[in-house]
Order: sequence, then structure tokens, then C-alpha cells
Amino acid sequence: MIQEIEFSGAAMLPKEILHSAPRKLQLVEDLWNDIALHPDEIRLSPEQEAELDRRLAFHENNPGFGIPWDEIKSKLRPGH
Repeated sequence: MIQEIEFSGAAMLPKEILHSAPRKLQLVEDLWNDIALHPDEIRLSPEQEAELDRRLAFHENNPGFGIPWDEIKSKLRPGH
């Protein structure tokens, strides 16, 4: 785990993180895990909520439109 640090941009990150892809990935994982502990703090913007509502309404009004996920997945990963 990466030591706790306060920063307001990449310039404040330790150099070993800036020049190390594995350390960057670990930092991202640590941040993501911390965010996941507090899902109630994540809010959608009104625009995002409106877009999700629009997409849901379209789906409900057009149930046969689109391609099932299993079909897409099989095309992306043949043999899996």
C-alpha cells in the first residue's frame, strides 16, 4: 500500500510514483477501493441522471432493439 500523502496534483506526488506504472496502478487501486467504501458520496449530475432516464425510457419502449451482451462478448472474445 502506498503511504498516505496529501496532494493537489501530479507535481505533489513522490517521484517513484510518477515514474513507475506499477506504483501508479497501486495508487489508482487504493483510491478506487477507498471510493467504494463510501458509495453514497458519489452523486450523478442532473445531466447524467437525465441521460440515464432517457436511455432507460428508450430501452423500455424498444425492448427488441440492441444486441444481447452475450452476443457482443462472444464476438469480442471468440472461443470464450
